[in-house]
Amino acid sequence: MRKSLLVVVVAGLVASTAACGGDKTGSDKTGSDKTGSDKTGSETGSKTSAATVTQPSAEPAAAPAEEKEPLTATAILEKLQAAKLGLTNGSTQTEDDDPNNLLGRPDGYVSRASADLPGGDRSGKRYSVDRGLVIEVFDSADLAQRRSDYIKGLQRESPVLGTEWHYRTADGTGLVRVSGDVKPSLAKKVGAAVAGPDSTTDELKLAVKAYSDAFLTGDAKTAYNLLSERCRKRMSSSEFTGIVDAAERMYGSALPLETYSAKVSGDLARVTYTYSVKAINQEAEPWARENGDWRQDDC
Repeated sequence: MRKSLLVVVVAGLVASTAACGGDKTGSDKTGSDKTGSDKTGSETGSKTSAATVTQPSAEPAAAPAEEKEPLTATAILEKLQAAKLGLTNGSTQTEDDDPNNLLGRPDGYVSRASADLPGGDRSGKRYSVDRGLVIEVFDSADLAQRRSDYIKGLQRESPVLGTEWHYRTADGTGLVRVSGDVKPSLAKKVGAAVAGPDSTTDELKLAVKAYSDAFLTGDAKTAYNLLSERCRKRMSSSEFTGIVDAAERMYGSALPLETYSAKVSGDLARVTYTYSVKAINQEAEPWARENGDWRQDDC
């Protein structure tokens, strides 16, 4: 995405320079010829009159959409218990015993659960990830991603904190944290049970969307954390921030993905996705999975 954006930035600057004379941005574009009564007055009136004369029969009311039950940490815990992964001492926390004091607070999780897993430290603090796993559910996928990035960042800066595998639910709002002391084979089974048979594709798409949104809206910190370790070594945070700032000036808001496809081979993937702005479409963009999380690897 970065390479395509640079081309778009240059093109945008040239176009802005060419339009500085004022003739193209005056009444010819914003006056009555384009947005005045000729287009929104008489034509709209004619259509309205025709509709009044014909009086078409009303469309039958659409059936109300079925409301889904909100995702909860308890529901995820029960799903993992049903998968027979060796969970014990499963428990759902409340605001009175939440060890992080984040339950129900601004930008915190809305529900939390924990359980012991084989390989975890049974002598660890009650409800902590050290004992096996922790489940945190947020109001949005973005908040879940920020929480994951925050924890991973702390662990990179202070290796004494250990490591974790992070897995996301299909909608992105659920974050399942597995202690790094748990065997990799069991951790992968947890991840598969969390998101179902399409977990790899779902998690990759969520990561692509999170990176895209952060990149286009100027959230350089989030976007930088979604780069692979290899790319972070090749590009400094300040250099990357300058590119993301340019994207924010040009777009300022996230753009929906119009199409998306991915070819996954183990921990590597090639992703193709498009926008309404063709200049920033991505074809076969490389992604790599590191410690269970997908990272943009286009460097």
